[in-house]
This record gives sequence, C-alpha cells and structure tokens, in this order.
Amino acid sequence: MVLLRHKSPLGPPHLDWMIARGASAGALASWRLPAWPERGATVFPIVATADHDRAWLARQGPVSGGRGSAVRVDAGVLLRWSKVGDEARLSVEWDEGGCQSLVLASTSGVLSLLREAL
Repeated sequence: MVLLRHKSPLGPPHLDWMIARGASAGALASWRLPAWPERGATVFPIVATADHDRAWLARQGPVSGGRGSAVRVDAGVLLRWSKVGDEARLSVEWDEGGCQSLVLASTSGVLSLLREAL
C-alpha cells in the first residue's frame, strides 16, 4: 500500500492511494483524493481510478505523458478488511503514520472515506 502526492499540470495536487490486490503480483486498486481525512472527519469524497502498475509501490518521480510527478507520502500494509453492504472497513498500518481504522462507503453514488478514531 502506498500514498503518493501527485502534482499535475492538469489540475490541483492530489493524493493517489494504492493498495496491492495480491501479495506478490497484480495491479494496484487506486483512489484519488484531495487530502487525507483528519480523524473523525465526516464524508470525505474520493474517486476510484483505473488500476495502477505495481511498480508504484516503490516508484516516485515523473508520471508518463507529461502528467506531472509523484512523491511518496507514506507506505504501509493493509492489516484487514471486511465488507458489509456498501461499506468496506479497513485497518491499515502506515510506516510513518501509525495504525488507522478507515471506512470506504458508497452513498448515492459518491464514494467517501472516513477515518475513525482509534
């Protein structure tokens, strides 16, 4: 799992959050968000994006096609997740940011991220 700050000439800077789908192979599930939510934040909209190449787990620097550059904010592991209805609950441990409990929810077609208090 990795969190990258993407600076692009096509729009404002944003974060790209990518999670490996498999232990050693496969693409990264990816989301774009304007910032990481503060603890206890209410609905925080995020956008699912196309899967990304697994190389981004270790890569930083220029993005192809003149789309700016990406710098690692943090990396970590997905400890566990469960899905109930339109909600996914995740426990993550960041190298720098410690453990967090997160909820991904879809409400009226809008995907949101909530960082719960631990």
